[in-house]
Amino acid sequence: MSSGNKTDSSNNGNGADTIDWQCVTLPDLVKQVDDSLEEVQRKAKEERKKAKEEAKRVAKEEARRLAEEDTQKRAEFQAQWQANSERKVKEKAEVKAATEAMRALIAQKAGQGKKPKPKPKMCGMELFSSYFLLTYSF
Repeated sequence: MSSGNKTDSSNNGNGADTIDWQCVTLPDLVKQVDDSLEEVQRKAKEERKKAKEEAKRVAKEEARRLAEEDTQKRAEFQAQWQANSERKVKEKAEVKAATEAMRALIAQKAGQGKKPKPKPKMCGMELFSSYFLLTYSF
C-alpha cells in the first residue's frame, strides 16, 4: 500500500483509479473558510460600527448632562446674586429710612430749641456697671 489516494489497495500504475482528493474536497473547504472569514469580518465591522455609535451616543449624553449641570449652576448663582442684591438694596433702604428718621427727629428738636446732646463716652468699668445695673436691677 503505497498511498491513500487510490480507491483500492492495488498499485496498477495507470492512475485510472486514483482520486485527487485535494481537488474534490478543497474547493468546498476553501469556499467554506472564505465564507466563514467573510462572515467574521462582517460581524467585526458591525461590532466596530456599533461600538463607535455607542461611543458617540455616550459622548453626546455626557455633553448634554454637563450642559444641564452648567445651566443649573448658573441659574443657582444668578438666584443667589439676585437675592444678595435685593438684600443689599433693602438694607440700604432701611439705613436710609433710619437716617431720615434721625434727621427729622434732630430737626424737630432743633425747631423746639433743643440742641442734640452728644452721647457721653464711658470707660470699660462704667459701661460694665451700667450694663450690670440694667441687667440685674431689682
